[in-house]
Formats: sequence, structure tokens, C-alpha cells
Amino acid sequence: MKVRRILSRREQLEQANAADRFYAAQAGVEPQFQNVIAPKRARTSRVPAASEHQLQASIIGWWAHTHNLYALPEFALLAIPNGGARDAITGSRLKAEGVRRGALDLLLAKPVGAYSGLWIELKVGYNKPTDQQFAFIAYLESVGYKASVHWDAVSAIKAIEDYLRDERAP
Repeated sequence: MKVRRILSRREQLEQANAADRFYAAQAGVEPQFQNVIAPKRARTSRVPAASEHQLQASIIGWWAHTHNLYALPEFALLAIPNGGARDAITGSRLKAEGVRRGALDLLLAKPVGAYSGLWIELKVGYNKPTDQQFAFIAYLESVGYKASVHWDAVSAIKAIEDYLRDERAP
């Protein structure tokens, strides 16, 4: 028994156009029905973008190996669980517990120089801070914290290193 390969939609349309051209040529007329086939798109190998969770986890993992260089406990850099989709019950419970819209993702609880601590917000892709996050950042800066937004783990880690530059253990 011969197994027939299933044709893609593009191949089906190309065959139908070829058949229409053949029969039109046999009749000595122009083909009447030619299906419009979009040109093939060039294949690109895109590297999948890291999710915000992956960025945050890589920063926390880096911190787990690095915190001793700054003579700080590992818990000095902590996550603020403020985002993500939730059902109504979980959302209302978290709101009752104090989760706030606009709160940034990470807090480094260490005063350095004129700053009381460092807050970091992570974004991915074309995402940008919300109006609540801009308001939160403005508030933090007005009361003596440093705050920054990053779209990759490397720049967020560099921000932490720059913030702690003068605080390294001897």
C-alpha cells in the first residue's frame, strides 16, 4: 500500500494553480482562477526572550553566589511578589496582606551613601513601567531610595554592583 504525503496548504494551492494553467492552455484561453499565494517568509532563528521570572531568578542566583563579597546576608536582596495573574480570591487575600500595585520587583535592603536601599524593576520585550510603577519610583526617590528599571539581567546585576561598589568587604 502506497502512503500519500499530506500536502501543505501552500502545496495544495500551487497544484490547483498548475492544474488551472494546464487546462486553460489546452483550451487556448487564459487561466481564470489563480489562487493568491503569499511569498515564503525567510526563516529566522530567533532566540526566545527570557521571561521576567527567568531574569529575576538569574539575578537571585547570581546574588546567592556573590553576597559574601559585599559582607551581606543572602536575604538582603529579596523579591516583592506583586505581579502575575491571580484568581479573585488569591488577589483579594494578597491585597489584604499588603501587596501593592506598582511595587517594584526586587529590593536590596542596604543603605549606601545617600540612599536607603536599591529597588529594581524588571521588564521584558517591549514592556514598560506602568503609571503606578512610575509613581512608585518617584516616591522612592523622593524618600531617599535609588530605583531603576532593567530589561535584562546583566544590566540589573551591574546596577547592584555599581550601587555596592564602595561597600565591598576587605
